[in-house]
Amino acid sequence: MTIKTQNRNTVLDIIRIFALFSVVSVHSFSYADYYIQPINNPKMYIFTILRTFFMICVPLFIILSGYLMKNKTLSPKYYLGIVKTLSVYFIASVATYIFRIIYLKQNISIVGFAAGILDFTMVHYAWYVEMYIGLFLIIPFLNLIYNNLANKKQKQVLIATMIFLSAAPGIVNIWNFVTPGFFVTPSISNIYTQLIPDWWVDLYPLTYYFIGCYLREFGLNISRKNNIILIVLSALFWGIFNIYRCYPVSFVYGSWYDWGALPNVINSVLVFRLLLGINEKRIPLRMQKALAFLSGLTFGGYLMSCITDQIVYQIFTETFGDLISHFYCIPIAVLISFTGALILSFAVNIVYSLIHKFVLKPLSKGML
Repeated sequence: MTIKTQNRNTVLDIIRIFALFSVVSVHSFSYADYYIQPINNPKMYIFTILRTFFMICVPLFIILSGYLMKNKTLSPKYYLGIVKTLSVYFIASVATYIFRIIYLKQNISIVGFAAGILDFTMVHYAWYVEMYIGLFLIIPFLNLIYNNLANKKQKQVLIATMIFLSAAPGIVNIWNFVTPGFFVTPSISNIYTQLIPDWWVDLYPLTYYFIGCYLREFGLNISRKNNIILIVLSALFWGIFNIYRCYPVSFVYGSWYDWGALPNVINSVLVFRLLLGINEKRIPLRMQKALAFLSGLTFGGYLMSCITDQIVYQIFTETFGDLISHFYCIPIAVLISFTGALILSFAVNIVYSLIHKFVLKPLSKGML
């Protein structure tokens, strides 16, 4: 497969937008009280499969980082690349602070506001920013590791090792060989037997990053038809697996659905590869420009969705009550929150552009 490396790639814009949509979709399950409902009926089975699939949201973003930043090297200019991320995060934090004071009627002092920025709790979804700052700082060193491996096979071994350390434990270490009836109804026990080391599971961002590097360099040789078939089969298999782990009680929390777990690795790679295979030439120029514009709003949209989620789902809950019973409302709520988050992100980006023009750009020129 030939991979485009030009500066503006519409396919990558599509991946960003789909990743954001997946984020908003995953968050919808919390607001719809999915996690307190027993998973013992067809409606909840469908929700569980969909939730399993949309867990690709964060992995897609990190894989995209590896895909785009594979060749970044250590330099003062490189470190300036984090400035926009931090600036947008700060602006979004200010907006969220105002929202929490005025709309949610929360009593948050200026000191509390500052603390919320520093510990990444002012914006509810800002844990990703905290993770990304660390990832950004070590990317040049990760690239030294990846790019200095001798050949394709060594790079495959690197990724296989990372998957073993960060992804495999979430599936291998979740079984109980002592409690009678566990394999029929796993929800009866949350005590499992560890079979392989699981100390390194939190390294999953590095796993996804290296996968992105690999896909940029070698791609994945699979036909579009087979790609689609594998996505459907994988989504169904792991969705049914989650149903099996939870039945007949409400959602059971466990490592098998964590961001770095093997199901999310498989689903994310397959979806990323499918989207990469889109023929950009068939997309009208106006559509490409629109997608590029929306793509530039995705990071701010991710942060601002914490505002739109709370507003939209409060309205929907007050109107319809139990959203699980009115399941057709949830996709509508997701679309409204997704759209609203992009609109708010547009406002955030306008503020950022002004700060960049009159403050950051003059400062960066002085530093360089």
